Amino acid sequence: MLLVLAFLALTLATPAEAVKAYLKGLEEALNRGRAEPIKEVARPELVRRLQVWLDAWAFSGYRMEAKLHGYKVEEVKNRGAWAEVITHERWSYRYLDRKTGEEALPTQRIEYRIRYELRNEGGRWRVYDVEILEEVRGWKPHRRK
Repeated sequence: MLLVLAFLALTLATPAEAVKAYLKGLEEALNRGRAEPIKEVARPELVRRLQVWLDAWAFSGYRMEAKLHGYKVEEVKNRGAWAEVITHERWSYRYLDRKTGEEALPTQRIEYRIRYELRNEGGRWRVYDVEILEEVRGWKPHRRK
């Protein structure tokens, strides 16, 4: 347990590292249908909101497959105990019928520009708020030549 806490302290040492950990946890949470993977990097209210959203999809008979194709930190503003991180992210989502496993909604590719508000709690950064600044649907994957 001590080793896990030491690892978390290192991975949450800067606002950008906390956002990276949040995104990794978010991708896992979306695919599992459970918000727990973001529990250590997000304030409890964000964890609850994500779980309500995931439960609504499950209640409707769907489960999600999500993939973060990449992200870039565009800006970090550190204001003492608070920070703001702006990212550019590429995601794809696919919804499957929970009973049959068949595709219920086709794959959606969405590019986001997102603002994360973070707070430093005892030397560890935690995501406090998330705001989508821009959303573009339908980006095309890069093709290798």
